[in-house]
Amino acid sequence: RYDFEHKIIQSKMRKNALCIAILFCSIFSIGQDLNETSPKQIIHKLGMHAGTTSGTGLSYKALFNNKTMIQLVTLPIASKDYKYINSGISLKQKFKDYPDWDFYSYCALNYIHIESQDYYYDGPSTLYTDLVNTSVGISVEYGKGEFVKWSFQAGYALYSIGNENWQTNLSIGTTIDFSLNSK
Repeated sequence: RYDFEHKIIQSKMRKNALCIAILFCSIFSIGQDLNETSPKQIIHKLGMHAGTTSGTGLSYKALFNNKTMIQLVTLPIASKDYKYINSGISLKQKFKDYPDWDFYSYCALNYIHIESQDYYYDGPSTLYTDLVNTSVGISVEYGKGEFVKWSFQAGYALYSIGNENWQTNLSIGTTIDFSLNSK
């Protein structure tokens, strides 16, 4: 019975995550510059990120025309008895650009899957936990040029969406990244 209930909860979580991802992609496509006469410029960045609703781990960013950014974050950890996957996506839209500082509005989605196996007298028991977190807020990025940037983000979040123990709270995150093709 537990496995059946877990599969139903997992299915609902995946549907919620898919709906939120479609919403974010829609927002992203609206935010793109439709001017086809200017050349498209994309800056790619790699780094490390830690955020309560945007994921934790290795970070990849793509900055389109110095205006719209997408950030993907993931951290998979696995062993025989334990699996932890923390993945996130953030969409950012620049609203202020200074020589050393950039200011963005952002929305983020984070999916966490934890699977652990415990051994009891009557045999192994597997525990599954799936969490979906999302937030909106402001992100500030600092760096001279595009080569090295540090960013901090803060916003308002929904935690454990789809679970009976969901909650709202503040969210934070930080990134240090290095440009692969800076200006």
